[in-house]
Amino acid sequence: MSDDEVKLVRVPVRELKTAMHGARTALDENRRLTAELEQFEEEAKELELKLLKRQHQLDCCSGSRVENRPYRPGDMLKSAPRRPRPKSEMFSASMHNLIEEQAETLNQLADREENLRALMDAMREISRASDAPDVVSNALRAAQHVLQAEKYTVGILNEKKDRVELYSNPPMELPGKRYLIEEGSALVDSATTFGRVVLTGTPLEVADVSGSEVIDVFEEQMQVLEFEPEALLCAPIFNVHGVLVGVFQVITRKILPEEGHATPSESQWYPSTPRTALSRLGRNQEAQQKGAFDARDKENFDYICVSAGTALWNLSLAKAHQAMQSRIECLLKLNRNIAAEVSASAVLHQIIAVAYELLHAEHIALYVRDEGTDDFYLFVTDSKDEMFTTGSPGTKTRHKLKDKATEKSHTGYDERFLKAHNGIVGVVMRTGQLILTNAAPTHQAFDPKYDEFWASLKTKQVLCAPVKDASGQVLAVVSATNKVDGDEFTADDALYLNYAAEAAGISLHKSNLLRAVLMSQRLTEARLQLADFVSSNGERAYNNSSHEPEDETSAAASVARFVRVVMAEGRKLLHCDRFGFLLVDPLKKELWITQEDEERVRMPLTKGLSGLIATTGKTVNTRDAYTHPHFDPSLDRKTGYRTTSVLGMPVFEDHTPTNPKIVAVVIAINKKDDGATNATEDEASRRNSRHRVPFTTSDAECMTQYCREIQFALGRLSLDISYYKVVSDCGLSAPGESLLDSADPSQEQQMDGVNEGEIVSSIVQKYCQSSELDALEEMATAAYADDPDEVEDTDDANAGDYDEEESDLDDEDKHTTPFAAIPFPPRNPQRRISTPRENGHVIGVGDVTRWDFSCLDLSNADIFAAVSVLFHSLGLLERFQVAQDTFSTFLSHVASHYRPNAYHNLQHAFQVTHATYCLLRRSGVAHSYFARVEIFAMLIAALCHDLDHPGNTNDFEVKTHSQLALTHNDDAVLERHHCRVAFIILSHPGANLFGQLPTRACFVYVRRLLIHCILATDMAKHFEKCKALEGLSKRHLLVNNNGGKGAKRGRSKHRFVFMTILIHAADLSSQALPYTQAARWGMRVLSEYQQQAKSEAELHFPVESFMANLHHAKTRVTVQLNFINYVLRPIWLPLATLCPAMKVYADSLESNRERYKAELDKLQREAAEVEELARVSVRGASSRKLVERVSSTRRLLDQN
Repeated sequence: MSDDEVKLVRVPVRELKTAMHGARTALDENRRLTAELEQFEEEAKELELKLLKRQHQLDCCSGSRVENRPYRPGDMLKSAPRRPRPKSEMFSASMHNLIEEQAETLNQLADREENLRALMDAMREISRASDAPDVVSNALRAAQHVLQAEKYTVGILNEKKDRVELYSNPPMELPGKRYLIEEGSALVDSATTFGRVVLTGTPLEVADVSGSEVIDVFEEQMQVLEFEPEALLCAPIFNVHGVLVGVFQVITRKILPEEGHATPSESQWYPSTPRTALSRLGRNQEAQQKGAFDARDKENFDYICVSAGTALWNLSLAKAHQAMQSRIECLLKLNRNIAAEVSASAVLHQIIAVAYELLHAEHIALYVRDEGTDDFYLFVTDSKDEMFTTGSPGTKTRHKLKDKATEKSHTGYDERFLKAHNGIVGVVMRTGQLILTNAAPTHQAFDPKYDEFWASLKTKQVLCAPVKDASGQVLAVVSATNKVDGDEFTADDALYLNYAAEAAGISLHKSNLLRAVLMSQRLTEARLQLADFVSSNGERAYNNSSHEPEDETSAAASVARFVRVVMAEGRKLLHCDRFGFLLVDPLKKELWITQEDEERVRMPLTKGLSGLIATTGKTVNTRDAYTHPHFDPSLDRKTGYRTTSVLGMPVFEDHTPTNPKIVAVVIAINKKDDGATNATEDEASRRNSRHRVPFTTSDAECMTQYCREIQFALGRLSLDISYYKVVSDCGLSAPGESLLDSADPSQEQQMDGVNEGEIVSSIVQKYCQSSELDALEEMATAAYADDPDEVEDTDDANAGDYDEEESDLDDEDKHTTPFAAIPFPPRNPQRRISTPRENGHVIGVGDVTRWDFSCLDLSNADIFAAVSVLFHSLGLLERFQVAQDTFSTFLSHVASHYRPNAYHNLQHAFQVTHATYCLLRRSGVAHSYFARVEIFAMLIAALCHDLDHPGNTNDFEVKTHSQLALTHNDDAVLERHHCRVAFIILSHPGANLFGQLPTRACFVYVRRLLIHCILATDMAKHFEKCKALEGLSKRHLLVNNNGGKGAKRGRSKHRFVFMTILIHAADLSSQALPYTQAARWGMRVLSEYQQQAKSEAELHFPVESFMANLHHAKTRVTVQLNFINYVLRPIWLPLATLCPAMKVYADSLESNRERYKAELDKLQREAAEVEELARVSVRGASSRKLVERVSSTRRLLDQN
């Protein structure tokens, strides 16, 4: 084959495709690289062009500098020509400079960006603040991030704009705390930088504090600093309206000279010579020109000030909005409350409450118009301080001071206040115009005698607003004196008080109309009662009486019942606390009355207010009886009753048109508040002692009509009254009469010396004269009806353990009680109080009948089950027909009304109930001394004796003037509250354990027993019970029914004393339990003492010694030991002597006492060893170790 011929080679298709693909890829890559190379060449040309331009500029600049530079030696000399710089070298130098410039610019922009971000975050945090301290804290923290300084201080102007409250940055930031510390305040006109900025409204910048003339003015402020200042910047803080609200100041620290150089002395820092002053002024001017803070720092600082001002303005707006909203809600609440009130008194009290909430005043007084007249009287006054100050701790001294203050206040009381037409209040009364003055002593109508009457009151500001009805007549005046926080009354205060007064005026007018309707209704009812009595000639008894036979129709009984009708209806008609009715005997010239209970009243016709009415025939209406010349306050001082308002009228002879004779006198005493319709007599008396309600002209008109009805009835009973008077005077009894005994000559001789106080006592205080024991005995007699079941209890009482030596009783102990049983349905004869047959074991709880049963860890369900076992074991639920659902509901309500206190909780209530049960069962007194209904009442009282206990003592409630103390007049505050809550629970239909009691007399007796037992837990009466226990014996608890030896024994009235002692001992039984339980109960009660001591310390009240320092183990043990020695042993040891079966508690108490003594001795020995180690003097490391050992030992003792 020749050379020209082509040699064909066979190639597989697959390899050929692979080769073709590789060729195409290489071609594409070659094209891409060629394009990139062209692009790089173009960029290089552009960069070379820029470099040439830059080089040209540099050459021009260098040429001009050479031409313009001054002549220098050697210029004329010939020098070797410079070698021209290579182009590559010039290009490298230019690139290096350009990169440095670009890098510096980027760094500046990054710093600026970071600074702006920090500033934005700071402003965001400031704007989020919820109160002024948070704004200050965030502002201080923000300034520290954006501005380098040593001290940052923010000053906030107060509301009066006369003082700047100062806050500065703390030395270190604590987690969870605000980043600020308070530095007091400064006056705006003080010689400080803050005062200067506030007064001028311009920022103050000092570049060199030590070289500035500013230091002469603010030298005292600068010397307070703990470092040498260098520069100072103080700027004002404005709100969005340009009003200055504060200042912001930063101070930098001066950098000290390096080591080896002398530190300038204070005289060098603050030169005083003229030459140094001039040089310092020059340096300061140079520093000002240079600037200690650059523009960026000032700009950031201004941003922070603006943000803080805006945040403070927003907070002030929010605060104002919140205050306005609160006031509007207060007015809406007033409208809702008074719209539902039907009592004028309640409306007036609402005005007082709203006035306090709206104005926050120190003293609020309310003057009300007397209906039908132009006279205003002081309805109610209230203040933060009590009217009477008692500085002595002694009770007698306090009473003396209070009596003196009372006598002082009574002098001129009517003239000064009840008819208050003087002073600023008088101007508002006459004109009906609102008066606001913040300089009350300079007001032309101000009466300085006002301040002399009230203790701790110095009038500065007064705001008086009239309360008008729809016709514009002034019904009342509200007078507010002095704001609590020292601020002044504003126009907003006057506006809101005026709104409240307008709303109250309409409601008050409505209440007055309703009261007139109700009074007319009560007058109609009184007329019907008198007419019904007269028409039946006294045969129909007005009230249920158990002291005379039902068929008694004698003259004496008729008149006695008539007296009760008159007094009861008069008290309801005039809504007063007491109502008196006296008949006139013109022959003997005396006022007299004899009531159903044989109480006889005789007094001279010219004695007292009633004598004045009987002799003159005039109406007596006084708002304060102490100001009347005929009133004798001796009875008030003797009984403690406080007579205030009195309305008395004569009753004339019937059917005598001309010159009628006066045949009787009626007197209404102490008008009640309209809101006290359901209040008891004691509550009404306590309320009236604090709050005076006068009788109005409407009351006088109503009493006039009532006297006409009495006049008509007396005309029908004239013969009966005449016969009744003769029988009373002679001391004889009509056939079948049992009301009067033979006359006592000595008593008749003393009638001439009777004063009006004794008359009031004999008429309307008769039912309060008997002792507590006699009253309970009378109730027991009324409650016990003929019940055969009670025979068994009587037999049990006869079977009680007592010595024959004690069977001879004194005459004074032979008071026999008819002990008939309560008429309950027949009971199960197998169930006896003395020997219950149920097993007391509760699954998961234990044997609840054991005296040492522990309830410390019981749940509510366990307690419910245990209580049910106790009541069932005595057969009480079956006996009194209490359904299990009712009893469960009752227990649930009781549990819900016990607070989760450390000690006074449901577990404590059950522990006292369990102890009461054990004392009754172990001692045998359950069947010997008490009836079944009395045991029922004792166990319920034990379970309810601490309901809704707040966890503190009565003394704390009294010292803090709590609502409970005000409600119960500082007397057994908590115990009375427990009684109230107990009966609230029992009044619930589903929890009423007394629903199946047979008679009302039985219910009244059980109610009185509950109150008697719960009030017995008052620790203030502890030593009285101890003294009573010492003189108590078994012969006091049982009496002979027939008077002979060996006769059957009955229950004595002294059992009520023993009942209170058992309840009180059960309440104090926690330390008489085994030591493990006693210690835990002791820790609980000490925990409550600690909490009370902490509260008293916060309120700046003195802390009782036994409540102080309870965090020390030695103090806790000492308190427990002393409590046993001086409180528990005086009651438990005599009780164990009286009832030997109770000795198990006394023995346990003595054992715990020894344990506490041993523990106290141990703590004292350890403390002595610690003190001995502390006195050893050792130097060096051993001394430090010894100190550390002593400190650690003390900490361990405190923790234990």
